[in-house]
Amino acid sequence: MFETLVSFGLLGVFAIATLERVLPVVPSYVLFALIGVMAAEQGGFAANLMVAILGSFFGGTLLYSLGYLVPPDRSTSIAIWVGRSMGGKPESIQKWLGRIERKGATLVGITQIVPTIRLLSPFFAGFFRARFLSVSLALALGTSVWVSLLVSAAWIGALYMPDSNPLSITLWVTFALLTVEVLAGIIWYLARKVLE
Repeated sequence: MFETLVSFGLLGVFAIATLERVLPVVPSYVLFALIGVMAAEQGGFAANLMVAILGSFFGGTLLYSLGYLVPPDRSTSIAIWVGRSMGGKPESIQKWLGRIERKGATLVGITQIVPTIRLLSPFFAGFFRARFLSVSLALALGTSVWVSLLVSAAWIGALYMPDSNPLSITLWVTFALLTVEVLAGIIWYLARKVLE
């Protein structure tokens, strides 16, 4: 499938990046690393990078829109039901819903560099009615960072290790980025424990 879509050039890259958000068959860290390797082999790094970012952003806004389609009374009642089933009180759940509505963009921006969660956060931002402009800006920034890291690292690896197999480059990039994320998570967890 990847080769077929890539044979369509930049339009294929846009489609792949959009589909990665809506139908995540291939993990983003593999997909965007493969786009970086392809850009090193075929040229057009900047164009491939920009189109991949735009496709991923477009997919994220589609997810936001799908979440927004859930009627507000339904999304609130679903959130309260889930909160109650987890032992929460309705008034504290309402308070949290207000926070999510106000801070949803920040959450979306930060979660764009966390695998799997990056796929869900735009949907939930729409579901909880976070402001579209703020979410869009955060989504654009977070998506740009994530896609740029993956595509660029694989592109550099492919240029400086031309005899390597593209799959091995993709695996090394994926391993390095996941290691950084796990270490960042551990540091964040330990910092929270120290501050408590």
